[in-house]
Amino acid sequence: MTITVVASIRPAAGQADYLSRLLDQLILDIRAEPGNICFDTYVEIDGSKIVIFEQYRDEAAFRAHIDMPHTTAFNAILKDIAEGGASQVDILKPFGA
Repeated sequence: MTITVVASIRPAAGQADYLSRLLDQLILDIRAEPGNICFDTYVEIDGSKIVIFEQYRDEAAFRAHIDMPHTTAFNAILKDIAEGGASQVDILKPFGA
């Protein structure tokens, strides 16, 4: 069963450009993970929030993603550059599954 993740990040004041540069590399790293199906990023029209849409082959692939060095490093950096110190994350499974 695929795992879908929707995460949103509100950059702290003055951190939007830095967050964008970090995401440029993170996109490449995560898309190269064997269990990743997609990793797409979007920004609200007013630029206030970044939304990330991710899909993983199954729960094992998602768990492996969570433990990847690039994922843990990115999440640690969010403590200093995101409002609230983290992203808001919804982990979803297919309806009716």
